[in-house]
Amino acid sequence: RGGTDLLLVPGSAPVLRLHGALEPVAGAGGAPLGPSEAFDLLSPSLSSDRRRRYASEGAVDLSVRIGALGRFRVNLHRTRRGTAAAIRVLPKRIPPLSELGLPESLYDLTKAARGLVLVTGATGSGKTTTLAALVDRVNRTSRRHVVTIEDPVEYEHAHGTSVVEQVEVG
Repeated sequence: RGGTDLLLVPGSAPVLRLHGALEPVAGAGGAPLGPSEAFDLLSPSLSSDRRRRYASEGAVDLSVRIGALGRFRVNLHRTRRGTAAAIRVLPKRIPPLSELGLPESLYDLTKAARGLVLVTGATGSGKTTTLAALVDRVNRTSRRHVVTIEDPVEYEHAHGTSVVEQVEVG
C-alpha cells in the first residue's frame, strides 16, 4: 500500500503509516495485539547477541530482509503492556542530495582525503539518508576504501569505483 512504517503495539491493532497518517492494517481484523506477539513475530530474526541485549536493555535495533518485500529496519522495545515494534521500509535506491532538498555543496565533504563525518539530528530527520547519499557519491566518483560503522546497516552500498565496507555494530 506504499506505507513507510508498520507499528506493532500491545493493546492496539497493527497500524501502517501511509503518507504521514496512521491507518489500521486492513485484514488484521482490528484485534489488538497481545503482550508478546511482536516479540514472537520478530524473535526468529534476532541473533543470540541481540536476544541478550533485548533481555538486558529492553530494546534492540536490527535490519531484516524479507524475501521479495525488501529490507526493513526494526526497533523492538519493551512497553508497559509488553513488546512493541516499529518497522520501517528501507529504500533500495539511495537518493541524491538534490532530492533531499539539501545543497549540492554538501558533496564537498566527500573531497577530503581523510576524516570523520558526523551528522546529527532528531529521529526521522534524514541523517542516515544524508550519509548514504554522501557515501554513494564517493562510491561513484572516487577510488577509495570507505568504512561505515552502523547500528544497524540500513542502506546497502554495492562496490562501485570505491570499496565500501559496512560494519554493523552489535
